[in-house]
Amino acid sequence: MQCDQHHPALLPMIKDGRVKPLAVTSAKRSSAMPEVPSMTEAGFKGFDVQNFFALAELQELRAAVIEKLNTALNKVVALPEVQARFKVDAVDAMPGTPAAQTRFIEADYQAWRDVVRTQNLKIE
Repeated sequence: MQCDQHHPALLPMIKDGRVKPLAVTSAKRSSAMPEVPSMTEAGFKGFDVQNFFALAELQELRAAVIEKLNTALNKVVALPEVQARFKVDAVDAMPGTPAAQTRFIEADYQAWRDVVRTQNLKIE
């Protein structure tokens, strides 16, 4: 399971008008700020930068154990009280399978690797 988190510290300032967000950096709108357009909607096609965190497991774990943990975690994430807390914290949960999480992380890595290469970025 992975989650995409927006900046909850900004939400009160957005709601009272002290801060006006122009767009969220993900490809789709945030459930925490549904009135704010995505970068794609703002005219930046293909722009999808997400601040995410994920749970990972050791490769040595048996597939049955991983599946059991994943099923339990997806059930917990679906609980109304967990969803309510995620909303307060501006977290969009992305429950799914370990394989889907792996694909997401690999695609994110590839995208940033391409940016580093095309921009010839170096560690100094």
